[in-house]
Amino acid sequence: MKRTLCWVLILGLVISLGMIGCAKKEKEIKIGVVLPLSGPAAGHGEDILAGIDLAMEESNIAGGINGKQIELVI
Repeated sequence: MKRTLCWVLILGLVISLGMIGCAKKEKEIKIGVVLPLSGPAAGHGEDILAGIDLAMEESNIAGGINGKQIELVI
């Protein structure tokens, strides 16, 4: 019983390590943005979003971060 359990755990470990090595490589860096885009504070949120968008575009033109492009998730 103990021997079977040991082999099952070892097999599970090998499979999980193999799946980590096959992970999808990201081509971009995703940055989440939470801003008020409706309601009484929408004007401030839109201004902040415009500034973040401008900084993101400048960074992407300059080569991004470690060669990866930045994408905003709003």
